[in-house]
Amino acid sequence: CRRSPVVDGVDVRITGLEQTKYALEALAADLRRRVVRGALRAASRPLVTTAKQFAPVLKYPVKRRRAGVMRKAIRVLNSKKATGKGGVIGVYVTVRASSKDLRKAPVTGDPYYWRWVEGGHRVVARGKRIGTRFGKARYDTTLRERRRASMRKVAPKSFLQPAYRAKQQEVIRLFSEQVTARIAQANGIR
Repeated sequence: CRRSPVVDGVDVRITGLEQTKYALEALAADLRRRVVRGALRAASRPLVTTAKQFAPVLKYPVKRRRAGVMRKAIRVLNSKKATGKGGVIGVYVTVRASSKDLRKAPVTGDPYYWRWVEGGHRVVARGKRIGTRFGKARYDTTLRERRRASMRKVAPKSFLQPAYRAKQQEVIRLFSEQVTARIAQANGIR
């Protein structure tokens, strides 16, 4: 059973990645990891800029939230799972606030909610409160019942998926160029 050379609608044989595979195997393991990861990060830059263009921005001021927090937090991160063991090296494009922004989280806003914006979500009704006379807040229904009863859905406002679809070919082309240039630089060829 051979694997198909077509991945996400892109023919890998056309991009020239087959020739670079042999050149990568000639490098040392740590150098190979740096070359591939650097090429992946460089190739992902157009994807990040496009995702930032597609990302929705807060239109009306809301207490404790600033406009553009989610857009600013789109970045490329190294994969903790694909670190080179087993021949798999990876990076991913995601939304994550910097440590500086996380320290100021109540004011600037941590964009933890990006998954709900990207994929949509359901609105869960709170239910009637009873027993609030002495500061106790109990609901007449359980959370599970309220989630089942929720009917309203908020539509997704995807920004990562459309950016991937728009820049898919360019990212693969850039990766091919970057990895061959970095292999030549690692071998001392200019």
